Amino acid sequence: MPQVLGSKVSINETKTHASHGIEREGKTITLVPFIFTRILARDGKEAMPWNANSTLKDTLLYEDKKITFSESLKKGDTLTFTLGVQLLTAKGAKALGLENNAEVKKFRIMKRERFKF
Repeated sequence: MPQVLGSKVSINETKTHASHGIEREGKTITLVPFIFTRILARDGKEAMPWNANSTLKDTLLYEDKKITFSESLKKGDTLTFTLGVQLLTAKGAKALGLENNAEVKKFRIMKRERFKF
């Protein structure tokens, strides 16, 4: 099976989702999630990994990356960080004939961490 340089996924479009929330003075502030995405392609069109020869979009983390949110952290805040993965998008599931399979479209939490400031 041909591989795209640096490929870490085995499906057309993988969305790795980082969700964040801040607890401040007993209230939770939900921040807009940042979605890490890699879309593989062949001849400029989305393709499954076994057919791909290039990458259309790649926002995955490979090194230090700065993500700016609308809220700034203050002393006493608690930041909740959630990292998870969705195996297939609705479009990818349909292409593979799996549109009725909820398991492949389910968001799976891989890591949840709380940080106090």
